Amino acid sequence: ARRFAYGVRASAPGWLPDDAYFGIEPGAKRRIVLRPLSLCEATASLTITAINAEGRLSIPIARRA
Repeated sequence: ARRFAYGVRASAPGWLPDDAYFGIEPGAKRRIVLRPLSLCEATASLTITAINAEGRLSIPIARRA
């Protein structure tokens, strides 16, 4: 993040993030672990939003073997 982001929300249909709401400081990194709600879940994308963001960010979800 370039500036403090608050009320950050991570969401992906069919997936459960280990932390769905948090703040992140400038220059910091944040790792979110996603667990599928079903074993047959298709690959999707993670949507990141924040209260003070100008838009949203979509990131493809890569499954680990």
